[in-house]
Amino acid sequence: MPSDTASDKLLVSVHFYDPSDYCIGTVNSWGRQQEYQKVNDTLAKMAAFTEKGIGVVIGEYGPQNHDAELTLKKEAIPAYIKNLLNNCDYYGYCPVLWDANYEFDKDSAKARFTETAEIFKAHSRDIQAAMTDEEIKEAAKKEMDADLAAAPSARVIPDDKAFSWLMYASSDWGKMYSVGDNFDENSVSAGVTATTVDVTGEAEYTVGLDFTNSSDGCAKDLGFAAVGIMHGEQLFPNYSVLIENITINGENVELTGTPYTCSDDGKCTRVNISNPYIKEKDYPEGHSPVIVDTTKIKDVKTISVTYKFVNSDEGRIKASDKPEPSEPTEPTDTKSNAWLMYANNDWSVTAGTTSDFTAVSNKGGIKSSYADIDGEGWYTVSLDFTGTAAAKTSDLNLLELVVGKSDNFADYKIVPKKVLVNGKEITLTGAPVTGIEDGAFRLYLNNPWGADSLKLLSADDFKDVETFTVEFLFSKNGEELPKDEEPETPVEPEKPSDPEKPAEPEKPAEPSKPSEPSRGSDNNSSSGTSENHSSGKTSEPSNTNKEETTETPVNPEPTKSEQNTTTPVTTTTTSAIDTKDNDTPVSSTEDNSSTVKDTDSKTSSATTGKSGALKRSSWVTIKNKRYYVNKNGVVTKIKVLKKSSSKK
Repeated sequence: MPSDTASDKLLVSVHFYDPSDYCIGTVNSWGRQQEYQKVNDTLAKMAAFTEKGIGVVIGEYGPQNHDAELTLKKEAIPAYIKNLLNNCDYYGYCPVLWDANYEFDKDSAKARFTETAEIFKAHSRDIQAAMTDEEIKEAAKKEMDADLAAAPSARVIPDDKAFSWLMYASSDWGKMYSVGDNFDENSVSAGVTATTVDVTGEAEYTVGLDFTNSSDGCAKDLGFAAVGIMHGEQLFPNYSVLIENITINGENVELTGTPYTCSDDGKCTRVNISNPYIKEKDYPEGHSPVIVDTTKIKDVKTISVTYKFVNSDEGRIKASDKPEPSEPTEPTDTKSNAWLMYANNDWSVTAGTTSDFTAVSNKGGIKSSYADIDGEGWYTVSLDFTGTAAAKTSDLNLLELVVGKSDNFADYKIVPKKVLVNGKEITLTGAPVTGIEDGAFRLYLNNPWGADSLKLLSADDFKDVETFTVEFLFSKNGEELPKDEEPETPVEPEKPSDPEKPAEPEKPAEPSKPSEPSRGSDNNSSSGTSENHSSGKTSEPSNTNKEETTETPVNPEPTKSEQNTTTPVTTTTTSAIDTKDNDTPVSSTEDNSSTVKDTDSKTSSATTGKSGALKRSSWVTIKNKRYYVNKNGVVTKIKVLKKSSSKK
């Protein structure tokens, strides 16, 4: 909660429509023990506020009937309202009913239904005025416990029974019936009736649905449908479902694809009739997860599916049927971006709260440093809070590291290497978890809606934060980059020195050490803007060359003197690189010139310092080739560049 200069004035206001498929959706029923318990458990969580003297207002609640004629009254609306009001009395919440002229007739200013009118009266101030707070709580708890105990249990399919039904959803999910591998009779649109069956072995079975008593009297179309047999895999392993016929509105429907038997969870046997969510690579050749022409199916009043259940693997996906995994290929587009997503508790200060980099924006004075992603490498992203009203923050709500375009990076992972607050490294409280949401990688640093495993920052560490920085590795399967394959660090060309002025001799450098991997800018602020779109990784010098995917490795063993050298890097023994147009690299040899030479034996200033010294642990470019020089000054890798044509 935010701090307030006035005492005892803060309130929390929420809207409560749980479960949503019943309260604001098309599911007709509510009232089993599991459903009571779920509502009670959720409402109990807000007692954390009232126990601290912070009031809770439920600004909207109530099952919506969605029937202007009031002919389709949802089941258990009075029971739902009574249970919610008892929770409010017990915990001290203030409930406000949302009603669209259903419970109350606005023209007459009267309640429409006697049962709910009596419930509201029993919880009114007039009735409770003579009761103490403790008496009100005691009465509420007594009714809550009694209603929970009296509620029927949800239907449970025992493990030794196989049960078959037709999963269904229209394309807008306005009509549905128990979609999923576990049968749920409560996940059903109002007014829909079903034909289900117990499966006992080899036989012919029929499952179906009737929408004529639902709103509109039909489902608008066929979006998803599948035959399901709960516990089919355990009780009848290797059995197959063979579709005999499908009828819609009493007429046979032509099959346009070949069905197949499968299981998503290893428990429920299923055959898809229309499942547009399955990708082609996930079903066997010659079969289809969509076996009817859904474009011709409209206004479904009834649907039935008759099938044979046989002890045979005919038409069943087996391991040998599944497509062979293709050889991994490099993504054609390795360009993306990385950024930090942040929001404080009241969302007055936010940064990058989207999975689409083109829509990234900041609010409340926060500044961001992004990273340009170009394949595997080390990158840096950061946030700067010094431009916010308080010039710092301890308000930790949402904080995640995002890398966009996850489809471009199969099997890649984000591995955080350093997390810094105000430039000081901190330790995460648990193992980092990476997920994919809306087409973007997410490294969860603090996800307020997730499990504790998605909250990795302690309040002690995230305190008075002026800058927050994450240095991370982005690579296939999160593997470390081998030392000689660390991120490329191209050297920017230097301006030619004045020929009339001799170069000043450099001071001897410290003995050469392996260089750190190239990281992005650690700048946590930007001048005059709310964003700093630094690359996060050093960019290549601008040229018209494109690298081919093949590389020519060179692995000469460094000499003993190279391994133990204490010579300054500006005069160390290095490899001379010949850039003649051939594919055979020049072997590494001892040469004290400390330069890279082209075919005209001229020193290339694009790859050397002022004194001509070769940069170590880096990539250098000369003409149509790029060379990687390791920490010992030895060429270990060559890439041949291909000139690309450009239009003027």
